[in-house]
Amino acid sequence: MNFATMDLSERARRLRRLSWLVSTAARTVALLSALLFALVIAVPDWRPPAPDGLPLTGPQTLATALAGALPLAAALWALWLVGQLFSGFAAGNVFTVRAGDRLRWIGVALMVGAALSLTTPPLLELAFAAMGRGSSVAVTITPQQITGLVAGVACLALGHVMAEAADMRAELDEFV
Repeated sequence: MNFATMDLSERARRLRRLSWLVSTAARTVALLSALLFALVIAVPDWRPPAPDGLPLTGPQTLATALAGALPLAAALWALWLVGQLFSGFAAGNVFTVRAGDRLRWIGVALMVGAALSLTTPPLLELAFAAMGRGSSVAVTITPQQITGLVAGVACLALGHVMAEAADMRAELDEFV
């Protein structure tokens, strides 16, 4: 059956099922990623080595963990917000101000994640260089960082449009 020819109740039922699936998957991935990161920090053999290959001291391990945790935290925040957005969709709240707000926050989380993934590695290298454990600091821009930034800006703009459209619909509903 073609989606365009389905009756409205079948479309709504499929949207609710898909939204529930996406919501559950996003939250599960966020929780499992946080758990895996905690295990990497807790198990010394799983930690990445220092730039010079020597073992890390306690404060250096904490600095490395923090540098990895900040971009990951932004990504997990975005994933959690995606779960909330699709939970709202599953409940039938598709074109609402709240959905627009969540979409804007997803955009903010993606942009923060892109900025943190750009700035934390050079700051960590700078900290290691200050401790005498490295000699150079490099800033690299990857396609993933650019994609995260562009996706964040797009979500932010789309969230504004969605919230405005929901406000306009509410205003029009008052007249009818």
